[in-house]
Amino acid sequence: MSPSLLTDIHDSNDLKRLNYNELCVLSDEIRERLISVTGKLGGHLASNLGIVELTIALHRVFSSSRDKLIFDVSHQTYVHKLLTGRNDERFDALRQTGGYSGFCNVAESEHDIFTTGHAGTALSSALGLCIGRDKLHQDYHVVAILGDGALTCGQTMEAMNNISLNTNRLIVILNDNEYSIDRNIGAIAIYLN
Repeated sequence: MSPSLLTDIHDSNDLKRLNYNELCVLSDEIRERLISVTGKLGGHLASNLGIVELTIALHRVFSSSRDKLIFDVSHQTYVHKLLTGRNDERFDALRQTGGYSGFCNVAESEHDIFTTGHAGTALSSALGLCIGRDKLHQDYHVVAILGDGALTCGQTMEAMNNISLNTNRLIVILNDNEYSIDRNIGAIAIYLN
């Protein structure tokens, strides 16, 4: 068996040392790890398989111990966990007693900004972090990664209404996979598709 790149990744700095071909290999290794663990325990496989390259890119560009990465759909953070020092025996017990949470959890890692679950809170949380950062004259990036389902939440709409009035710098990424648990319906789904 060849050496694994994934076993040497503990934070964003480790990713920055990899070249393009190694990043492709790492993506494959992450997918194999996800399938192996969720195949035994269950969990959110599809949402994590669909965000592998995006999460690698986020961790390569930003430093998640300083910059704030907020995943709107927290059950798609298994890749984030693997890239932030949680590729160990507790990941093998994901969502089980003694294992890591299936969601972001501040008790697990400094890389998890909030303990969150499903869609709707990331944009308003990111806005709050930006306002605090700007008032304290701090310098770090805030990145909100939204699933398409978050766009119909009232809390998200209120945050969108207030972003331009309250902050000068916020990065929002729309991760629209065009398909959730079921086919998306409504005006926003039609607009995005």
